[in-house]
Amino acid sequence: MSGEARQMMFIDAQLKVKEESGRLLEMFDREINVIKAFVKVLMPGYKESIDALVVENIITPFSVRSEKDKIVNLVTANGGKPLMSQRESIERAGYSDDIDKTMGEIADESLIDSGEPSM
Repeated sequence: MSGEARQMMFIDAQLKVKEESGRLLEMFDREINVIKAFVKVLMPGYKESIDALVVENIITPFSVRSEKDKIVNLVTANGGKPLMSQRESIERAGYSDDIDKTMGEIADESLIDSGEPSM
């Protein structure tokens, strides 16, 4: 199933979340005001700071997004060129504790695969 098909499958749920979010946001705003009132009682020295504190509640509907589809679209848009360096992809994957060592091992494996002697 493509990423587009998955997104379309959940469109009704996303619309329902947007429809119902108004009442929830009102409730969250009231709850924030109650919490601010309690904090003002507990810490009267910070009354002005608490009153100046702006809290914005945001409800974001869950959406099914395929990162693969996004990457394919971006690579297509930039003419087939890489989006990130090999080092950055290793960092973002999060599997390596020592990125320099991993990069060295990849380079050594590339030399072995190409048949060139390693140094």
